[in-house]
Amino acid sequence: MTGNQLPACTTWLIGAALAALAGCGDSSPDSSKVATWNDGGLPRAEYEQWIEHQNLERSPATVRELALITELADAARQRGAAERPEIQLAIERERQRILLAALDDHLNAQIAITPEEIDRLQETYPDAFQRPRKLLLRGIYKQLPETPEEQAAIRSRMAELRDLVLDGADLERLAQEESESQSRFRGGSIGWVDPSSLPEAVQRGVESLDTGEVSPLIELSAGVTFYACEGVRPAVEPGPEEVRSKFRQNLYRQKRDELNRQLREELTGRVLVSLAQDPVLTVGSYRLPAGWLDALIALRLPRRAPESLDMRQKQRLLAEWGMGVAMADHAESLGLDNSDHRAEALRWRLTHALAQWELRHRVDSRLTPPTEAALRAEFEQNRDRLRNPPAFRLLAIQFANAENATEPDAVAAARRVVARVRSGELPFEQAARMHSLHPSARTGGVLGWKTRRQLGSLDMKLLQAVRQLSPGDDTGLMRSQSGLWMARLLESREAGPMTFDEARETLTERLRRSRIERLESEVREQAFSEMQLRIALD
Repeated sequence: MTGNQLPACTTWLIGAALAALAGCGDSSPDSSKVATWNDGGLPRAEYEQWIEHQNLERSPATVRELALITELADAARQRGAAERPEIQLAIERERQRILLAALDDHLNAQIAITPEEIDRLQETYPDAFQRPRKLLLRGIYKQLPETPEEQAAIRSRMAELRDLVLDGADLERLAQEESESQSRFRGGSIGWVDPSSLPEAVQRGVESLDTGEVSPLIELSAGVTFYACEGVRPAVEPGPEEVRSKFRQNLYRQKRDELNRQLREELTGRVLVSLAQDPVLTVGSYRLPAGWLDALIALRLPRRAPESLDMRQKQRLLAEWGMGVAMADHAESLGLDNSDHRAEALRWRLTHALAQWELRHRVDSRLTPPTEAALRAEFEQNRDRLRNPPAFRLLAIQFANAENATEPDAVAAARRVVARVRSGELPFEQAARMHSLHPSARTGGVLGWKTRRQLGSLDMKLLQAVRQLSPGDDTGLMRSQSGLWMARLLESREAGPMTFDEARETLTERLRRSRIERLESEVREQAFSEMQLRIALD
């Protein structure tokens, strides 16, 4: 199939939507017009359906808006926009939205929970949903060296630190500076914990603490620690009816998840993704041409540039879209679609999508880049507000993804690499090329400059760790939601004013958005003027 051919089900969808649109003309029972213009008119029945579908009030303003949408959509059709990928993908997304909601209702209706099931769970888990008392703890830990003299010095320093905390010193800052535990990257916080889950010595030291209290020094086999309690969650013991309700909710979720898992497992084989071929996605009779991939990315990830996605991210996006197609097809095969309701929803989605495309087309035809003079004027006007955010220049190695981050072999292998890097035996860049799963592996793990927001979008725990580093330091091996990582901070940069060249891209986009807003208003008003709209709303 070539890039200009339409997926079979999408062609049918557009045909059905257009047929439904044609069916809402003068042949309706009430063919009077609420608006007329040039060679066009807005049937009252169509207007009534639209305001109901959009949940709007009957008014001249809504008549005016639908008349413009209709006129722009008709102009887009004349340009052949109905065949464009972004239009067809928008219609397919609407089809999925409607049919997947129907499929959810269908699956929910199959779930039955009997009193006997709940009785058995209560007998098996008599203490279910009881929550122990939990403490929010923050502390400092230091390892004990080998000699008694050095050990005495560590104990003395820990006693000094504890006294400082008792006198009101900032424990979070002290932990970042003094603690030798990985929790230093979180300001010494170990979060909410059940004291009984802690080592026995720590449990004895903290279990009786209340908010604001500090434990005594706690001796462990390899070190000394103390904790401050920053919050307490009391123990909870729910009543019998609450327990039964929670069991019911859990059973419902389990059965619902299992039905969904079985369905996805059944449909997975129908979703075929191949970035090396055209089409890149096949689901039954559905085909997504390779030339449509950028349009799909724009639809599903409007803030991401297509070139910013790596191969794995594109495959995941296609697999998710393909599963949506497969599930919508499955709903149709079960007869779950309300054809009248679906045709109406698709018709309005198509009309709006075409109108938006035409508006964008007219704006783009008038849009010109800002002049150098305009950019410099904008810079001078906003100089005080244009600042570079804090940023970090980094190297990083992703040893494993989230699925493999807890596998013992993966952890052991990563620890060996980290040890070789830290000892100087293996250069960081070489280790990244050899072992990193991240796309930066090909450049030796160079992430370049990353703002806090950019680094947080990559991995929040990585951001938290990097913020505690000094240039030249590394995080060691750390596990996070996105996998196993090691990062080294090369350089950090505080917030500061932008130069004109640094601000150019920001200024260009700001002026572009402002110009688009003005042009959209101008295009709309010009369209209304050319339509010579006459409203006849009762």
